[in-house]
Amino acid sequence: MKEQLKKLSKESLKFLDDSFGIHGDALDSFTEEQYDELYDRLCDIEVEETIKADDEPLSDRGRMASDLVTILGEVYAQEWESIDDEMDSGTNIMAVSDDVIASSMEPDAEWTPEEIRKWYHQHHTEEGLARTYAVASNNFWWGEDEAYDFEEGTPECQETCRITDAWGNLSKELEVEIFSLLKNEGWEIPESGTLEVLVPFMVRNGYYYNIGWWEPKEE
Repeated sequence: MKEQLKKLSKESLKFLDDSFGIHGDALDSFTEEQYDELYDRLCDIEVEETIKADDEPLSDRGRMASDLVTILGEVYAQEWESIDDEMDSGTNIMAVSDDVIASSMEPDAEWTPEEIRKWYHQHHTEEGLARTYAVASNNFWWGEDEAYDFEEGTPECQETCRITDAWGNLSKELEVEIFSLLKNEGWEIPESGTLEVLVPFMVRNGYYYNIGWWEPKEE
C-alpha cells in the first residue's frame, strides 16, 4: 500500500491535504486501519459528488476522489489476490474481525452491512459491485418483509428496522455507483423504473431478476 501511494501525483497529494489535512509524508506512518478509514471517506465523497452531478460531468472534487478510490481499490485487490493464491483450491476461509474481512469467497448473505461493505472495498470491480448489490438488495427486501413479523415498537422490530435501513442505505450507495458506471457507457438512467437498466447490468455480471430477488445464474 505504501509503495503504491508514493506514486501519487502532486494533484492527488494536494487533494488529500486540502480535504483531510493529510500530508504526503504522513501516509508513510499510516496503519491498515487508517488506510481503510481514508478509503471509506473517499468513497463517501465520490458518492456525494456523483449524486450532485446527476447527468453533468463529475466535479474536480468528485473526480479526484474517484481516481483515489480506484488506486486504493486496485491495491486492495492485489493484496487479496495474493492471499487467494496461497489458499488451497476450494478452501473456504473466512475470518471476520472488527476491522478486516479476510475472505476469498463471494459476499455471504449472513454478513452484516458493515462486513459486506468491507468485502467490496477489497473487491472493487464491476463484478464485485454486482455481487455486493445483490446481497444488499436481497437483505433489504428480506428485512422489509421480516419487520412485519414483530409488533411495532418492540426491541425485535426496532433492531430489524435498524439493520434493514442499513441495507437500504448501502443499496442506494451501490445503485449510485452502478448508474454512474452506466452513464459513462452512454446509458440514460430513468427517474423511475430503474430496473430496466439494473437488470442488464446485473445479467452481464451473472445475476438474473426473480420477482424481487437477485439470483446468480446457473453455470
